[in-house]
Amino acid sequence: MYKFLIWFGLCMAWVGNGFTKDTDMPTGYTILRDVSEDWLVYDESYGGDVPYMKNRHTQLKTLSFWLPAESYKPYRLLFYAQQNSYLYIQKKLACQFKKTGWHSFSIDSLQQKYGQNALFCTFYDAQYKLPLPAIAIVMRQEKNTEIRATSETPKSSLDRTPRSPDYKDWAILTLALIGILHTILYNYNSKTFFSFFSLKSSLSTLSRKDPNLINKPFNGINFLYLSVHGFSISYFYILWAIYQDNTLGTLPFSFKYSFLTLFLSHAYYWLLVLGLLVGKLVSIWLFGRLLSIERQVALIHYFEYMRFSYLGYSAWIALASIVFCCYGEYNFYFFAFSFYFILFFHLIQGILVSFFLTRQLPLLNLYIFYYLCATELTPWLIGVKMLLF
Repeated sequence: MYKFLIWFGLCMAWVGNGFTKDTDMPTGYTILRDVSEDWLVYDESYGGDVPYMKNRHTQLKTLSFWLPAESYKPYRLLFYAQQNSYLYIQKKLACQFKKTGWHSFSIDSLQQKYGQNALFCTFYDAQYKLPLPAIAIVMRQEKNTEIRATSETPKSSLDRTPRSPDYKDWAILTLALIGILHTILYNYNSKTFFSFFSLKSSLSTLSRKDPNLINKPFNGINFLYLSVHGFSISYFYILWAIYQDNTLGTLPFSFKYSFLTLFLSHAYYWLLVLGLLVGKLVSIWLFGRLLSIERQVALIHYFEYMRFSYLGYSAWIALASIVFCCYGEYNFYFFAFSFYFILFFHLIQGILVSFFLTRQLPLLNLYIFYYLCATELTPWLIGVKMLLF
């Protein structure tokens, strides 16, 4: 128990350390204008630049804005840029950013260099990491001086489009809750815990699994593990929906940068995943009865399916939380690869489960083939259809 708590504490410390690497405005600046409200994107249907709309314009390589250099000559342009991105001014390359972090330019110097009162600025990022997490026209704060009110009221922090601090706050707290739930399950019965999180199948002679876990799939402890597993999977899909700006199309609640909508969306996903897992058992039981598959074989099928799900999704969810909270610059690659990981994982899962089932039957016949098609192959093909087409 203590080893597990130490391991969980170290993981949370690692995630917490990454969480501190945020894009909060550096101290010593006062925001005069939030440039993220002025983004423009080229729209082919209009044949020109149009205002950026978060829900419509996704996966962008370029974003532009007009910088009123004459009006803000004494001030600076401050923004948070990703590695290997570029800034073009007046359609000429102004800077390549070789490191992720904060960058600032004197607006007066930019105006003198390009000789225009208004500068057309464009950011280019081949890795689709636009828009920038933060960009603003700022002035330096001088010590022991009172900041005078301007025609545009300075804001205390940037509107971090398209991500809000609440997202990472919620992700960290929910991850901690998942860790606490698994700690409770481990403390309640470590043997049961390792029966699910075990590399040994229930058919192995070295396996010492509780028969009630297999023979009674809906007893109290099994349903508790099923609920925690559904809670973890729904957490992963909420992270995915946040990254996609809720364009996965399955959430009844729009994100409004609040814990309430995140909580309601997580609860919705949790019930949805829980329903799918229960439906999996129902389909296994139903087709097992129709095709004369022994009840014990069907129960082992479901237990092995859940065991593989625990192993695969737990590892992937842990990786997803670390990437999302600590290394946001890799979100594009990670969630793009997640499509293929999920499909490949369930394909391998179906193959291994089928192998275990055929070992229990004296003869290979059409009934077991139909049974496996109905319970494994068909759901996998439906998943391919939903994710890729």
